[in-house]
Amino acid sequence: MNKISFPFFILCALLAVPLHASADDAYREELLQKARALNLHNERYWDILLHYQPRGGGRKSLVDDPNFFLSPQGKANPRAEMEADIAMFFFPAPAGTDPLRCEYIARYEWLKERLAIDETRLPGGACAAFDEFVKEADPQSAVLVFPAAHINGPASMFGHTLIRVDGRRESRLVSYAITYAATEVDTNGFLYAAKGLFGFYPGRYTILPYYEKIREYNDIGQRDIWEYNLNLTRPEVLRMLRHAWELRDRYADYYFFDENCSYVLLFLLESARPAAHLTDRFPVSALPIDTVRWARREGMVTSLVYRPSLATKILRTEAAFTGDDVRLVKDIAEGKISPEEGLRKPLPKETLAGIADTAADLANYMAAKREITEDEFTKRFIDTLRVRTTLGPAADNTAAAPPPPDEGHESARLGIGFGARGGARFAEFRWRPANHDLLDPDEGYLPGAHIDFLGATLRAYDGGREERLRLETMDFVNITSLSPFNRFFRPTSWKVNFGLAQGTFADGSEGMTFRLNPGGGLAAQWGNALSYAMVETEIRYGEGYEDRYTLGMGGGVGVLWPVTARYKIHLRGRALDFWVGDKHKAYEAALEQRLTLGGNAALKLFLNYAKVYGVDRNEALLALDVYF
Repeated sequence: MNKISFPFFILCALLAVPLHASADDAYREELLQKARALNLHNERYWDILLHYQPRGGGRKSLVDDPNFFLSPQGKANPRAEMEADIAMFFFPAPAGTDPLRCEYIARYEWLKERLAIDETRLPGGACAAFDEFVKEADPQSAVLVFPAAHINGPASMFGHTLIRVDGRRESRLVSYAITYAATEVDTNGFLYAAKGLFGFYPGRYTILPYYEKIREYNDIGQRDIWEYNLNLTRPEVLRMLRHAWELRDRYADYYFFDENCSYVLLFLLESARPAAHLTDRFPVSALPIDTVRWARREGMVTSLVYRPSLATKILRTEAAFTGDDVRLVKDIAEGKISPEEGLRKPLPKETLAGIADTAADLANYMAAKREITEDEFTKRFIDTLRVRTTLGPAADNTAAAPPPPDEGHESARLGIGFGARGGARFAEFRWRPANHDLLDPDEGYLPGAHIDFLGATLRAYDGGREERLRLETMDFVNITSLSPFNRFFRPTSWKVNFGLAQGTFADGSEGMTFRLNPGGGLAAQWGNALSYAMVETEIRYGEGYEDRYTLGMGGGVGVLWPVTARYKIHLRGRALDFWVGDKHKAYEAALEQRLTLGGNAALKLFLNYAKVYGVDRNEALLALDVYF
């Protein structure tokens, strides 16, 4: 893609202007006057193309890359930016390059239409680079792609969205993908969450072949992909592609909750179909799955395709295999036995065919994870397929596709409940902006995943306490990932909880404390029940502690049991020995139950016993949760 740096572009422009005075100046002034008379800089489509949003009585673009603007005031001055763009149309390009307006082709095409610009009166010729890109992409239709979360990938916890532009080629792998993603991210879950919340990552727009994103998400990231086919017409797709062209390689500050991978892509959909109001739907936050839901509600989605990850494809066949079958799959994939030898075992042909298919997928998975080299994978893959062609069709033993993520419960949750603690009655108000916990209905979400950001709980006590209204907890980050062992993979389960929570002190009083509680361990699936055990540590800071802090270690166990599709139980317990700072021991056991009432409502019953500093305390709560 032929690109011109902004400083070079300005230098050329300034040098060229005196050579094109008189007639060019007159026509430029005519266009500027017409744009002012039509008040074009206040039209919604201009806001869409420049990503302007209301800010402090004015409008400000969400794009932070200065190269995206032609006026020094362009980020916060729509009129100045429009007039600078019109002036730019008259700048001649350096010899051998496309006209400068081709770099901003979406706004140029829109202004050309609205101002009836006579292109023969502008310097330069065709946009050769963009035209070549369009010829290669052959845009006919578009797809909103949702790579779902992977349970052990902190960076994937909210999912992701990108847009695929399809041509007339049969294979979708050679289509182009338009994506916006945070770059230079941390692999540490806590750092990733903290920096993502406050915009410390740059986000960048890119246009890449779709097969690269398949490799990244489907194969390496172990993330299932859902492809939502959109009903955009070819002219609409072309408009979107023009906007993607002028956004490519530009950056903006990336925020988890609003200016994220999904929200900014909505501008692309609106550039294609401005009648769709998508960016208006998210005044506070925009999770990827919520943007998919709104695209569907706007009537833009026609059909859905499920593309399971390599890991999912392997696990979907696991139940059909005996222990010996699994061993054979692994031996072939790991190169311990040749496919010629392994696939001649005295087994039914359809079983051997399934073993061959899964062994090929497992070898591909190992190559994607860099556990074997590409050369090793290629040899094992080809050798396996050579034998596979003699075996006929495999038995269809794969599990059914899970419910699509947009059919899950809404991301935000509001709860109100009543209970008693240590003999004192209370009313509780809980709010969670995003997005799922272990007891929420699993449809559309990953079972065993809990991700909670900025959830808060307030309680009002009914007498008997000095504090009648108090903040009970506030989770800045609360993530639990319970990934069970299986016969193919040995994942680690982990958790991290950082925030504010009421703590009990040595004199029996209570007060607010800072809490950091990370842990790691293992999980196992027993039928429908998911059990786990973790070693964990916890540090708390609070004025009520003798040394103002306390640090402990211990462990916790639990069982998560979805008794029915609507009723789940979570039984858990833990013990911690705080041996640094304010020394004491703490024990806790809890039974949580949630009954889904249908739609977006659920009842929760919570029973808890705790013993801290030798003082016993019981608690019970009945609450109604509403998802929205």
